[in-house]
Amino acid sequence: MQIQTRLMKLVLSILLSAILVAVFGIYYVYVEGEQSVERSMRETTKALALILDEELESREAVLKTLSLSDALRRDDIAGFEQEARRHAQARNATIVLLKPGTGHLIDTSAPPGEAEKYKTTVFPALRARYSTDATLVSDLFKRNTTGHQEFSVQIPVKLNGQVRYFLSLGEPSHRIQSLFSEQHLPVEWIASIVDRNGIVVARSVDADKFVGNYIGDVRQNYIKGNDQGFIRNTLSISNEKVVTYFHRAPKSGWTFIVSVPHAVAYRGATRAAVGLGAVFLLLIGVAVSSAMWMARRTVAPLEALRKKAERLAEGEQFEAEVSGLLEVDAVGAALARASKDLRQTRLELEQRMRESMVAADRSRRALLQAQRQDAVGRMAGSIAHEFNNVLQTLTTGLQLVHAANRDSRIQSSLEVCRLAVQKAGNLASQLMAAAHDEEPQCQVTDLAGRLPATLPMLQGCLGPAVMFRFEAKPNLWPVSVDPLQLELTLLNLTMNARDAMPSGGMLRLHVFNVSLAAPYRGMAPGDYVCLSVDDNGFGMDDDELTQARGWASGAPAKSGVGLFQAGEFARASQGGLLINSREGGGTEVLLLLPKAVIEAPAQESLPPEVRRVQPRRGGRVLFVEDEPMVRTVVAQALEEHGLRVVVAINGDEALGLLEVDKEFDVVFSDIVMPGRLSGLDLAKTVRRRFPDIDVILATGYKERWAVLPGIRTLAKPYDVTDVVNAVWAALTDAPATVQAADTPA
Repeated sequence: MQIQTRLMKLVLSILLSAILVAVFGIYYVYVEGEQSVERSMRETTKALALILDEELESREAVLKTLSLSDALRRDDIAGFEQEARRHAQARNATIVLLKPGTGHLIDTSAPPGEAEKYKTTVFPALRARYSTDATLVSDLFKRNTTGHQEFSVQIPVKLNGQVRYFLSLGEPSHRIQSLFSEQHLPVEWIASIVDRNGIVVARSVDADKFVGNYIGDVRQNYIKGNDQGFIRNTLSISNEKVVTYFHRAPKSGWTFIVSVPHAVAYRGATRAAVGLGAVFLLLIGVAVSSAMWMARRTVAPLEALRKKAERLAEGEQFEAEVSGLLEVDAVGAALARASKDLRQTRLELEQRMRESMVAADRSRRALLQAQRQDAVGRMAGSIAHEFNNVLQTLTTGLQLVHAANRDSRIQSSLEVCRLAVQKAGNLASQLMAAAHDEEPQCQVTDLAGRLPATLPMLQGCLGPAVMFRFEAKPNLWPVSVDPLQLELTLLNLTMNARDAMPSGGMLRLHVFNVSLAAPYRGMAPGDYVCLSVDDNGFGMDDDELTQARGWASGAPAKSGVGLFQAGEFARASQGGLLINSREGGGTEVLLLLPKAVIEAPAQESLPPEVRRVQPRRGGRVLFVEDEPMVRTVVAQALEEHGLRVVVAINGDEALGLLEVDKEFDVVFSDIVMPGRLSGLDLAKTVRRRFPDIDVILATGYKERWAVLPGIRTLAKPYDVTDVVNAVWAALTDAPATVQAADTPA
């Protein structure tokens, strides 16, 4: 922000209080003017309503005088009719006499004797609403004899305390028009008198055009519910926007209305407010102009200082100048001193830059070397693994020759070969350790403690449009999983849910224990920990759901890799992946992980001096090994020890054989194999689906030991006798006595 702008803001902040006072003053003037107009309208309308009642009361007085006629007191109707006609002719009015229960006796506007023929029925309904003794003013009606718009005042005539007759005086509606001319209303005001039905009886403007017209439902409904009040922003009967005040005359029941065009009503208030506002704006403009002039004079030295700073940035040297502002002069002097030191500083920076570039080049070379070493390490690990298979073949072959030939010289040579193989195994072990081969491995995991650390990563991939909710039930069972693979699975499922909610939504991660008493959708009975990932996205139709379940079950997929990986993880963890979804209703993915059974670790291998137990004849072994040389010699060696051996080249083939023939006693499998199932996967599947068959695993990777509690594990290269002892232990449910492998690589 520029200093000039800051100065302007300072001035405006000082003027703020004055501006607020000005705004309040303008508002006050406007409101006061508005209230003054409304006050005038209210007082005028109330006064005119009272005058209206007084005007109608003068008709009542005439009727009361006429009701005292002697002829009427004697029930001399003919004599009274002559008097009534004289009065009616003198007032140019209509006098009507009717008798309750009999009908009209006299109507001065009708020929003598024909009053009943031309009778009007405006009062019976009013009499039903008011008392018999009340004086009534009718609503506007058309006289049958004359066809004129008239109103009428009716009084009861009592004889001997009883109502004998009703006497009324009717006059044309234009007789009321004189009220407006006598009051001298403002020219632009519109005064109207309306009856109980909202019909205009008299109007100060265009009476001939609007008398007898209906004022409209809006105003009539408001008048019906209130005796007086304002109606703002409404249309008059002439379709003009007006402000209206009405007041009902208490005696007649008619309503006096004063309407003022909206532009006229608040014109004075608006003019006063605008005038006052213009004065304040002029004053503020003068103040702002003065502030700008002062700001420019203040900013000029600062602008000169800015130019010096630019020269300093370009490495130019300059001398300090005096501007008259102490603070600016101090900064200018500092800049001048800095310009003198700039060249030396730049030289030092250039030297440091050259040194940094040399260091960066060394770091780059070191990184490349580390990458090459990592590649070499991985290659070494792979070579060591294959070398172990070769050593396994040699070890087993030597044992077969040793068992077949008892010649002492050959036995001595075989012992030398055995020692050489043992030394080679040690070298392979060292090579494997140097390779740092880190295969994923399962471990007993507490999800309640593990998952909270994963939540920020999941929330970070969702974005701001998707809400995330996590809930973990208490006392969750431990599970045996690879923690990194678990996080990858949850991340894949979270990103799938995010993609299903492009416009935002809700994602819920719910973790709880569940026990299956019976098989459910391919899941075996047992205790599981369920991780539910539930979204409210667009869901899947039946075809998409079938395809997704195929990916989750392990079917090859060009897309849907997230579900495929999650399914692979579930199966690797001896669990399952279930998917529920409907189109437009979201998707729920259930990851079921079995409760971990914490068992004692596998028994340590025993020294070679331990006596080997011979297995019973006829034990069936399913030997799973992908390396042909190892497969050939080990199978032959096991058969030499009396076992019946069936071989499989990978876990998938072994599982297929087990599904066809379940009469195996032991499955002896390598851990690392090509194909969908590793040895660990096969072991988990066998334990889950074929619990009566024991499993023995062999591995060239030391970290594979004791991955599954209760599973016997041998290190390559192993002694065939160790395998036989482990098989015999499995057949007899006895602890295995195996020869320790010297190179558990």
